[in-house]
Amino acid sequence: MKNAQHKKEPPAEGDGKRQVRKMEPANSGLEIKTAPQNNGAGNHILAPVKPMRASDQIYEQIRDLIFRGELKPGQKVMSERQMAEAFNVSRPTVREAIHRLTDRGLIENRRGVGAFVGHALDETGSPSLLHILGGKDVNPVDLTEVRMTLECSGVRYAAERATQQDLSRLEKNIEVMRRQYETGQYDKDEDLIFHMNIAFATHNLVHIHLMRSFHDLLHILMSRFFETWYAIPGYDKLALDQHIRILKSIRHRDPDEAETAMREQIQILLDLVRQPSNL
Repeated sequence: MKNAQHKKEPPAEGDGKRQVRKMEPANSGLEIKTAPQNNGAGNHILAPVKPMRASDQIYEQIRDLIFRGELKPGQKVMSERQMAEAFNVSRPTVREAIHRLTDRGLIENRRGVGAFVGHALDETGSPSLLHILGGKDVNPVDLTEVRMTLECSGVRYAAERATQQDLSRLEKNIEVMRRQYETGQYDKDEDLIFHMNIAFATHNLVHIHLMRSFHDLLHILMSRFFETWYAIPGYDKLALDQHIRILKSIRHRDPDEAETAMREQIQILLDLVRQPSNL
């Protein structure tokens, strides 16, 4: 997260604070649409639209950074003072956003140390899928089969709905993966962030929440098999090519090709985890 160095913004409507700046290009995937005007019957169901408060904007930006994996569990976040400077708002405004993140388990405050990204809860404050399963050792085949269903459908919507900002994030992931391939130094987190960014590109809030809940289990799966997979001759190049193919199909607005590319990638992983030594 970087400190913003810009001129002062005019006060934001709604809470009397200054307009909040974005710390990172984050997008919750939500688009607020106005209801069609109706000068006749039915007007009684309409409610006034309220401006979004600065603290809500801060909350959404930090929440999305966590959901995307750009802020990782256990990672220390900026101090209240640093956030106030970066967002160009008052410290009470930042404090309100942090309290909301803390209430939902996304941020943990450690007395005398600071604030850290939480481990176990999703945005609703409910236990993640990992904790619902009671910490049991999940069968990797079961996990990958569900991933096949969830991600193959999601990537179709991403191909139809991805914005330029979504594409830029995915391209950034691919560039990091290319550098990893060239140096031979791989990081499973970049792979997970790529797939989480596809989830955000669906602009489907339910899908995003399902993938976020699924994220902890995917992290365990990757931790267990990542080094084994990348030790297979040629797997690293194959994995890079598959991710590039998925991105190209999304960029070209081709949902059929996007689904095919995703299905082929996950099928390879499914075949690998089905090997007796991995069960």
